[in-house]
Amino acid sequence: MQTTAPTTTLRTALNPTTILVILGLALGCSLFLWDNPLLLPLKVFTVYIHEACHALASILTGGRPLTLQVSLNESGQVLSRGGFFPVVASGGYVGTAAIGAILIALSRHPYLQKAFVALLCGLLLYLTATVLQIWQWEFWAGALLAVSWLWFNLKVPQLALFLNLFIGSFLCVYSVHDFQDFFYAVQSTDAGILANGLGLPFLAWPIALIWIVLNLTMMSRAISYALKSH
Repeated sequence: MQTTAPTTTLRTALNPTTILVILGLALGCSLFLWDNPLLLPLKVFTVYIHEACHALASILTGGRPLTLQVSLNESGQVLSRGGFFPVVASGGYVGTAAIGAILIALSRHPYLQKAFVALLCGLLLYLTATVLQIWQWEFWAGALLAVSWLWFNLKVPQLALFLNLFIGSFLCVYSVHDFQDFFYAVQSTDAGILANGLGLPFLAWPIALIWIVLNLTMMSRAISYALKSH
């Protein structure tokens, strides 16, 4: 009688200890290496995701992003026509944290995480093709980023779990780190832009506080789910 050995998946979920280690690594980068030049590519990547979230928010609410720019000093800008302004303005901070939280939560569901990364990379390529110009460095960087991230998930799925979780953790950590901008110059942040756009500049601080609570809630819920879900 011929027997067949049981098959095992090459893409197994990360265990809670590994999840905590990677989360701690992202937090450690924020606390001890934030000004290290080695982190600059990762920080610029996060700014790109932030601006891409603004652009996607514009599209999803019936608008049209006209330009997308990211600078090496970690600033960025999206100009759009139409769309629902409160959602477009909120898209950067909230959208970046949401993507990070989803990547963290799905670390216990590898195939769903892979599908989410594929969707995200597809959206980034769509923005690259429709918003950016071929002479912009963001065009080539965005295309390379999306294609490389997707290729890594398809070709090296087990290692991609570690990468996806670290990226998700760093996106959340960056969004939290950005909160210091609210304390020093809230009027120049997206919260200030939203408040001034509504003609109610005094709402900048309340908007910022709402975003802080929302982002921290998403991050904590995602971590809790990743550690408890199986």
